[in-house]
Amino acid sequence: MSFAIIRNVKYKLKDVAGIGRHNERQNKLYGNPNVDAKKSEDNFHLKAPVEKSYEKEFERIRAAEHLLGNIRATGKKQSNAICEFIITSDSDFFESTHALLE
Repeated sequence: MSFAIIRNVKYKLKDVAGIGRHNERQNKLYGNPNVDAKKSEDNFHLKAPVEKSYEKEFERIRAAEHLLGNIRATGKKQSNAICEFIITSDSDFFESTHALLE
């Protein structure tokens, strides 16, 4: 029986650049030995970013939607800028799903 992992993390504006580089596999080295850059081509976006970086995408959406708010990059009090959801499962799930699609 397969299992699912669903993770929700909130990030401050200062973290957005690093998260974008990690998610889009733009880093050269990863401390986590489970990161297999060869499998990055299997990743997909439910909605792909228009801009090349998460910071630019954040500002594009903020301007397009006329979002206001006190987004601080530095200082004591910082607002959450983005929330990230990661949904994944075990290899049995993906292998059975792949077989269904063939």
